[in-house]
Amino acid sequence: MFHNNNRNIISKLAKCGLKKDKLRNTLIIIVVSISTTLLSLAILMQNSFQVETANRLANLQEVVYLNLSLNQVEALKQNPTICESVVSKSGKTSEYDGYTIRPYYLEQGMGEMEPYLPFEGSFPVEKNEILIDKSFCEVWEKELSIGDSIEIKFFDGTVERFIVSAMTHIDTFIGSDTTIYMSHEYATTGSQLKDTPYDLSAKVLNSDRMSEHAFRSIVDEIGTQASVERKNINPHDIYADSLSVDYEELFFYVFISIFIFIVSAVVIYSVFYISVLNRIRDLGQLRAIGATTKQVRAIITKEGLILSCYSIPLGVLIGNLMIFLIKPNGIEWKSATTISIGVAVVILFTVLVAVRKPAKIAGSVSPVVALKQIEQTTKRKATKTLKRNLSPFHLALMHRKTNYKKFIMTTVSLGLTGIIFMLGATFITSYSVEKNARQSSLVFNDVGISISQNAIDLHEQGQIGIQKQNPFNHDMINQITNIDGVKSVTTLNNIPIHYEFNDTTHSDDRLSAITKEQLEIYKKYGVDSDVSYDDMVKKNGIIITSASYLQKYYDYTLKVGDKVVLSWFDGETQRDEVFTVMGVAEYLESIEMFDENEDENALALLSGSFRVAEDTLSSMMIAGFNPTSHVLLSTDDWYKNGKHVQAQLNEILEDAPTIRISGTLDQELELAQQTYDMLVIMLIIVMSFLVLFSIINLFNTLITTVLSRKHEFAVMQSIGLTDLQLKKMIRYEGLLFALYNTVITLVFGTIGSYIMVFLLESQEVNYLEFTFPMFYFLGYVAGVILIPLVISMGAIKVLQKQSIVQRLSTQ
Repeated sequence: MFHNNNRNIISKLAKCGLKKDKLRNTLIIIVVSISTTLLSLAILMQNSFQVETANRLANLQEVVYLNLSLNQVEALKQNPTICESVVSKSGKTSEYDGYTIRPYYLEQGMGEMEPYLPFEGSFPVEKNEILIDKSFCEVWEKELSIGDSIEIKFFDGTVERFIVSAMTHIDTFIGSDTTIYMSHEYATTGSQLKDTPYDLSAKVLNSDRMSEHAFRSIVDEIGTQASVERKNINPHDIYADSLSVDYEELFFYVFISIFIFIVSAVVIYSVFYISVLNRIRDLGQLRAIGATTKQVRAIITKEGLILSCYSIPLGVLIGNLMIFLIKPNGIEWKSATTISIGVAVVILFTVLVAVRKPAKIAGSVSPVVALKQIEQTTKRKATKTLKRNLSPFHLALMHRKTNYKKFIMTTVSLGLTGIIFMLGATFITSYSVEKNARQSSLVFNDVGISISQNAIDLHEQGQIGIQKQNPFNHDMINQITNIDGVKSVTTLNNIPIHYEFNDTTHSDDRLSAITKEQLEIYKKYGVDSDVSYDDMVKKNGIIITSASYLQKYYDYTLKVGDKVVLSWFDGETQRDEVFTVMGVAEYLESIEMFDENEDENALALLSGSFRVAEDTLSSMMIAGFNPTSHVLLSTDDWYKNGKHVQAQLNEILEDAPTIRISGTLDQELELAQQTYDMLVIMLIIVMSFLVLFSIINLFNTLITTVLSRKHEFAVMQSIGLTDLQLKKMIRYEGLLFALYNTVITLVFGTIGSYIMVFLLESQEVNYLEFTFPMFYFLGYVAGVILIPLVISMGAIKVLQKQSIVQRLSTQ
C-alpha cells in the first residue's frame, strides 16, 4: 500500500517558511545574537573579576600569624591544616639620604607561594649576602650588579657591608621606601633582625571550599593551638570576603539578566507575532490541506529553534571575544564554557517563551477565515459613525484601530526602551562627581594634612613620639588658618592604644576625645545610653563606635557596663587602666549620615573606634601633650583658590618634615571622574543596544505592515488616493508610534527615574541629585521622530517598485 513520506515534515515546512521571510529571519538573528552577547558579556565580566581576584590571591598568603617565637613557628608548620607556609622577619626602617630602607627576611617558598619573590642570582645564604630590587639603584645613586659590595647604615647608627647575591624585578621601591632581603643566617644572628619576632604567612588546606565564617574560625583555631594571641592572627580579608557571596553584586547581575531576558522576549515576540499575522493566508492553506493545530504550532516553534541555532553560537562567540579583549587575564576557560552553555540555554528558553504565543495564534487560524485573508486575531466592532474624515492622518488612525494588537505590541516595546533609556540618562545627569569625591574625610573639606607614616615608623616612640614634638602647634594652625582663601580649619585627635576585653580579645586601635557637645550628637545618631559627660569623667567611661567590626572579626558584642582594659604610652611610661563601656554606637559607619552643620563634630566622631571625655584624655597623657593627628581645611572656592592654597601650604610644610598632605579634593575628583567615565561608557553601550532593539522592532512593524498591504493601497489609489496622500498616510502611521513612545517615555520614564534616585539615596548612594536629562530626552525625541520617517521613506520606495495594476493583481 502506498504511504506518503511525512518524516521530518515539520522541519521541512519550517525551512520553507524561513526561505519566504528573510527579513524576519535577519531581524531575529540580530536580536538573539545581541541578547546572547549582552548576557554573555555581563556574566563573563562578573566572572572575570572573580578569576582575576583568584589569580591575584593564588600566590599570596591566606593568613598571617604575627610576632611569633621560634617555637610557635614550628608548632604552626607542623599543623596539618596548614598546607603551605613562608616565614619572614621585618626590621626597623632606616632613613638613608631622603629614603627609607627596611631590612627583611623572607623564607623561600616551596609551593604556590614560591613565585612571590622572583629573582636573578643566588638567594642570600651567607650572613653578609642580600637580595635587592633593581629600583634600589635610585637610593644608591649608581648602577648595581650581582656581586657588588655596598655599605648600609641602619637607624641605630650601625654600618654593615653586604654583597648583592641576587636582584628582583618586582619594583619593591614604592615612593621613598625600599626593602632589602637578608639571609636566614642574618635573620638569626644579624644585628637588625635577631631580636625581632617572626611572622608566618600560610595557606589553609581546602580553604577554597569553606565559607568565610568557617575559614575565619579555622585560622583562629590554628593560632590558638600554637598559643598565638588573637591580635596576632591576621586573615587576608580580601581572600576571606571572596569565600562569601556578595548578594548586592549577585542581585545586580541577576537584575541585568532578567532585564535582557524581558527586553529580548518582547522584541522576539513582537517580530514573530507580526510575522504570523502577515502569514495568515499561508497558515490557513496548511490547515486546509490537513495540518493540525499542533503541527502549525510546531512549525512556528521550529522556525525559532532553527534561527536560534545560528544566532546563539554567534552571540556566545562575540561575547567571549569581547571579554577576552577587555579582560584577557580574567578568562578561565572551564568557567567560561560553563557560562556560555548556561547563557545559550537561557536565551533558547527566552526564544521559546517569546515564540509560544505567536505559535499558539498560528495554530488557531481557521482555514476558512484565513483563506478569505481576514485576520481572526482582531475583532472588529461595528461602528455607528456615518461620516468619516478620509484625510491621510485619519486613515492612519483608522489603521491603528484595525491592527490594534500589532500597534500595542510595538508601542509597549518602544515605551519600555524609552523608560529604561530615561533611567540611564537620569543616572548620568544626576551623578555628581564632586559628591562622589567627597565620600571620604573630605566630605566637608578640601585638603587633609596628617603626620607622616614614615616619620612614625622611624621614631622610636612611634606616633606618640611625633605628637610629643607638637607638630600641629598653635603657630602651625595659625599659619594654615591665615592662608588666603582658607575658610575653616578642623583638627582631629587620636592616640594609638591596645585594648583587651572578655579575657580573650586583644587588638590595637585608636582612642579619641569628645566634648560635651559631641556627646549629645552621639545620642542623636544612635548611642544606646543616657550617659552624661560628667559621669564619663568620674567613672572612666568609654563609648564604643566599632560594634559591628567587633562582631564581625571577633564574634563578640560589647554592652553597656562591660569592662575594657586599655594600654597606652602617655609620652613617658606605658600605662594600663580599666574603662567602663557607657555607650555603644551601632550605626556610625560613614560621615554622610551627619547633618552638614555638624561637619567638624562629625569628623571628630568618626576618628577612631573608642571615645573618652576630653578631660579624661588630657589626664591620660603627659602635661602639655597635643593629641592632634590630622588637620582638615576647607576653602572659599577650591576650584578658584585650590592651587594657590596648596602652593602656600607646601611652603609652610617645608619646615615641618613630620607632616605631609594626605589628600586633596583634586586627587579625589580625579578618581571620581574615572569612575563616572566608566559608568557613562557602560550605560551608553547598554542604551545603544536598547535603541537598536527598538529600531529593529519598529523597522519590522512598519516594513511588514506596508508590504502586506500592497493590495489595500492599490485599491485605495485606484479610487482616488494620490501618491502624496499615500506617502503622508504611511508617515503618519510611523509618527503615531513616535507620539505614543514620547508620551510613555516622558511620563513613566520621569516617574521611574525619580523613584530610582530616591531608592539609591535610601541605600546611601549619596552622590546622586535628581536632574531631568533634558539634553538626552530631546535627543531621544528627535531620534524617535526621525527614525520612523526614514523607515517609512524606505518602505514607500519599496512599494513604488510595483505599479498599481501589479499590486491589484496580488492576492
